[in-house]
Amino acid sequence: MTQHLPAIVENAQWVLFAWILANQGGVPVPVVPALFGVGALIASGRLSVVTTMVGNQDTCINRALLADGPGECPAGSVSLP
Repeated sequence: MTQHLPAIVENAQWVLFAWILANQGGVPVPVVPALFGVGALIASGRLSVVTTMVGNQDTCINRALLADGPGECPAGSVSLP
């Protein structure tokens, strides 16, 4: 595992993207350790907090579009008077 660590650190945003996408898709992966790791990389200056947050939001939006389709409300239908 230690031989893969430099590659994971270099591509941490893509690893987090895949990790969150898997979690949103229903795969039982532990998210808290990944978030602690990304937080440590952000604190050390190896990752940008802005691009990490944008990537996370993009992951959740893509998952919602793939699962529910465009224009669908995942919380149910909303009726207007």
